[in-house]
Amino acid sequence: MTDQNDPHREEFSLAEMARILRAHARWVVGIPLVLVFVTLTVQLLTPRQWLASVVIKMGQIGSIAATGPATEYVEPIPRAIERMKQRAFQDAVLSNLGVPTDEKDPRASLYRQSLRIRQVDYGDTVDIRVRGFSADEAKRMAEATVLHLRDVHDQLARPSVERLKRQLAAVEEDRARILTEQERLLRRAEERNKAGVGFPERLLFDNMIYQMSVQRRDLELRALAYEENLGPLRTWETSALEPAFVGARPEARQTPLRVGLAGLLGLCLGGFVALLMNAFKSSAEPLAKGVASPVP
Repeated sequence: MTDQNDPHREEFSLAEMARILRAHARWVVGIPLVLVFVTLTVQLLTPRQWLASVVIKMGQIGSIAATGPATEYVEPIPRAIERMKQRAFQDAVLSNLGVPTDEKDPRASLYRQSLRIRQVDYGDTVDIRVRGFSADEAKRMAEATVLHLRDVHDQLARPSVERLKRQLAAVEEDRARILTEQERLLRRAEERNKAGVGFPERLLFDNMIYQMSVQRRDLELRALAYEENLGPLRTWETSALEPAFVGARPEARQTPLRVGLAGLLGLCLGGFVALLMNAFKSSAEPLAKGVASPVP
């Protein structure tokens, strides 16, 4: 019985493998060369690409909570990121730039394939990266993405902002009414004092004027709160922190790495083809001998 761990058997197997590879050298060498040539040709013919990056700050709206002034996002950041990944959003960005949204357009395809969006360290900023066939095109793609998201958020925020403005206007109207009424009572109290009114009536006027002063101060505080919520410290639109940045040089193509990987893949594929052809040849030989041998 033959020992499977026999070193002579292993040497024979390695020698047999080398024989098979030499016998099918045109496949072992030809396939890697073809893959290397195709990869190198594609790399050289592919247009150079520039990368643009921009960091945007998500829009917020001021609000009045039970604990005091607060802010909330116009749209939750995860939902905004998912929105930018949708085909309809990307088509709108391309249309704003005058770029056809057809899949056959290389600029549109590059924009969709290269668009990368991520939240920065769980904060209120989002990093957007996109490629273009020129530095100017990449920058315009990034800025157009921010502008369209701003327009969408402006539409979402408009009802809340309008509500705050109406509430502020109502408070201002009440404050003006209270001030007019208080001034009227003050004039009337002065007139009554000159006429020599009694203490109870004077006390009644003073109490009414005091109550109106309290109401007026409360309305002034509410007006200040609404103005603060509408101010730039609590309410702002979605915008870029800084203009989009584009590197001075196009992105590296990584040609040596890709050509090397293509060659390695070709060697593996060529070896597999050589073994497969040898197996077919080995299985076909007994059949050929059986057909060729005379019938006893």
